[in-house]
Amino acid sequence: QIVQRVRKQYSDQLFLCYAYAPYDDAPKVNRPDENLIIQFCPWLRCRTHPYGLDSCTRSVRTYQQFTGWAKITHHLWLYEYGAYTWSCPYPNLQKTARDFRFFATQGAEGWFRDICFADWWTEGINQYVDCRLAWNPQAEADELIADYCRLFGTAQTPLVEYFQILEKAMQKAGCIFIT
Repeated sequence: QIVQRVRKQYSDQLFLCYAYAPYDDAPKVNRPDENLIIQFCPWLRCRTHPYGLDSCTRSVRTYQQFTGWAKITHHLWLYEYGAYTWSCPYPNLQKTARDFRFFATQGAEGWFRDICFADWWTEGINQYVDCRLAWNPQAEADELIADYCRLFGTAQTPLVEYFQILEKAMQKAGCIFIT
């Protein structure tokens, strides 16, 4: 109702609203106003698995929430929390690539990534890959990783291998989430 009243004076403006915590689920009755951007904030999502992975209940739940919003809103953005593994290096770049392709299929228009400076070693590659995928969700994670690591000259090959080892270890660790 607030957006509808403000729209009378500012009809060409969009307004942003977080779908956060108790509001992660899309409403079943009301539909967001056409001038309202819904920014989905999946705080309780699994940080290891892509959206909708059947073997991960949190990924399935987050998938259902996101697709629920995608069905009813005119403008959908994502608020991604980054890794937040509290000082543990966390390159989960293959998952990120799958997630960006999923966001694109759902019509997501915007994306914001919160960062955690405690994860400093992998923040560079995480941000690089995220930004490149935001520009082109169809980009291949392996190509983006190699491109980023090329910045390190002769260390490119061992660095690519290092990130692959870390990512495999994260996958073996199972679900990682924040409560």
